[in-house]
Amino acid sequence: MYNRIHPPEPICHWNVFLPPWHDGMASRWLNNYAAPGSWVLDPFGQSPFSVLEIARAGYRVLVTANNPVSAFIIKVLATAPPTLDEMQAALTLLGKSKSLSGQSLIEHIQSQYLLPCPVPDCASHADNSKSKSFEVERYIWHENRKQPSQATGKCKVCGHTTELELTDEHHKSLPPRFHPWR
Repeated sequence: MYNRIHPPEPICHWNVFLPPWHDGMASRWLNNYAAPGSWVLDPFGQSPFSVLEIARAGYRVLVTANNPVSAFIIKVLATAPPTLDEMQAALTLLGKSKSLSGQSLIEHIQSQYLLPCPVPDCASHADNSKSKSFEVERYIWHENRKQPSQATGKCKVCGHTTELELTDEHHKSLPPRFHPWR
């Protein structure tokens, strides 16, 4: 239930670093005492929420923020999020970037999710190469293990889907610096 004397605290883990703020306070005051679109100076930058509220109310804001947490929040909240095209372009550029070994990030990540097919008569074994055709959907890790213990996936050659118990042979086929993202 809303209490006018003690409004509910906003849910924000930054609250421990910021002074209390009551939404609507700045815009109500400005609507009474300042011309629409005029400049507002916030010399202390105490609350990033006041700066955003003033800007959303149609005023131009000049703020100085000595609190690095306030400055960071103002910068993040006042910056427009990237568009989908911008995000895709950034991910494409990142994926094509090459490591010192010459391998792209996409190739590196994909290599960590390919294993030899567990089906002995799979066509991927026909040329006796250690072809990696089993596409891992996810690895299963157990506590205190440096390598995954199981992998779930599907062979792109024979279509076999399974949860595979990983052996030392499988661990050897993983890249040498296999990183345990959890």
